[in-house]
Amino acid sequence: AVSVLPTPVNSATHFVSVTEDETHQLAIGHRYVLCYVGLASDTTRVFNKIGRSLSVLDIILSLEKASAAVGQEAATSQEINVVVEVSLAGSVSCIATTQTFARALVSRALLIPVSDTTQNLSVTIPVEAASATNIQRMPLGVTPQAYVWCKHSKSLVVYPEDGNGVVVTLGVLAAPAFSYSLLANPLTQVVLARNVSFPTMAVLWSSAGFPAYYFDEVAFTITPTLPDGLDISSQNGGIKPDPVPLQLLPPADFLIKAQSKYDVLKATSTTLQLAVEEPAQCGLASIKSTEATLSCLVHDAHNLQVEAVYVQVTLKTGEILPLEPSSFPCLGAASNPGGGMTEFSCSQDASGCCCWIWVSEQTSVNGTRLRSGKIMNAGCGLQAYERYDVMTMASGVNSLLANAATSVVWEQLFDFTVPERKDATPIAFDIKADINYEQMCDPVLNGPAAEQKCKDDMRAELAALLGTPEDMITITAVRPG
Repeated sequence: AVSVLPTPVNSATHFVSVTEDETHQLAIGHRYVLCYVGLASDTTRVFNKIGRSLSVLDIILSLEKASAAVGQEAATSQEINVVVEVSLAGSVSCIATTQTFARALVSRALLIPVSDTTQNLSVTIPVEAASATNIQRMPLGVTPQAYVWCKHSKSLVVYPEDGNGVVVTLGVLAAPAFSYSLLANPLTQVVLARNVSFPTMAVLWSSAGFPAYYFDEVAFTITPTLPDGLDISSQNGGIKPDPVPLQLLPPADFLIKAQSKYDVLKATSTTLQLAVEEPAQCGLASIKSTEATLSCLVHDAHNLQVEAVYVQVTLKTGEILPLEPSSFPCLGAASNPGGGMTEFSCSQDASGCCCWIWVSEQTSVNGTRLRSGKIMNAGCGLQAYERYDVMTMASGVNSLLANAATSVVWEQLFDFTVPERKDATPIAFDIKADINYEQMCDPVLNGPAAEQKCKDDMRAELAALLGTPEDMITITAVRPG
């Protein structure tokens, strides 16, 4: 359309406006001239050039990867940040693919508003974890890439107008914070029972789906070295039995580091407290000719809830039974008696005497419980002067493995000798008491029952002093002086 200017401007009297639909026919990158062709009624048409030739440019003038602060990445498997230079207000949409339009789509950002054309537009293209797997694996030493195109809402073409797009190199996404879990339950400290298996302790990432693709993969290391029977996977960080925990370990902190395989400067660490405990340890508390009292320390753990403690008592002959559950013939006999037990329940067998005692309910995997009980020598057929070896075994369930029945034999034995049983013989002795005989005990002055009352009072006081029953003490006479 041609319009007349109200007032000439720089000698110009008319101006020409071209509609948006008409510009769609122009090819970007080409130069065009404006010509005066006269009137449609003219018999002879003229083509007079008016002014200078005009270059046709896209509304989007440039597209490039955004800059990032030191230690940060503008483009990763999580998001791609680009800067777009535009000449008209409206909105901009961008897509990123793995290479060309023939390759898989990585992600897109749609209808980002443009209000100020004097400032470059920052566009963030979010990348979903499922889409990141489409990013092409590159040869070792070559950084993976994405290819970006953008389009303005007032344009019918994309920028750049080719099948190659703008190449954006991707950086390593640093590993997010992580912790550990057992059967999907988060934890910061783990107590394990020696010689008892458990499911792998898995890494629990704070960002689900990490790592999304190969360039974000990490390698795991642990400090200090794990005790014998435990191992960590350098690939996924899982801590697993190898084959079972073998070495006792007091509670200790371990530092686990997840370090990028492609950028050693990118690493994330966490701390996990580990302990390996002996499930049950028994020892001799006292020995009499009639009974032996044992004290047992029970250590609770995530992978073993101790229900009963077994002991196998065998005559010391120089040969030791195998340190395994099969050496305990009464294994499986233990049951909850419904109340506290003060004595081991015992049964004699060909190899000796097998006994068990029930322990209290587990209260905490960080605690230690003390359990004591008596073994009656007669019930086990233990003989005076004989020396006996004692093996200890904890028995319970592994709640981490579907409550599987589990037993652990302590690798240390203890022994004792049954002392001789001696018959009690009376001991006669005189004792001087600080009392007034005439006022309290003299039967002549105080009546016939006074002397017997003094004897009964002295017997009660001696029983309390010696800690013996009163019927074991006889007062034969009370006399003055």
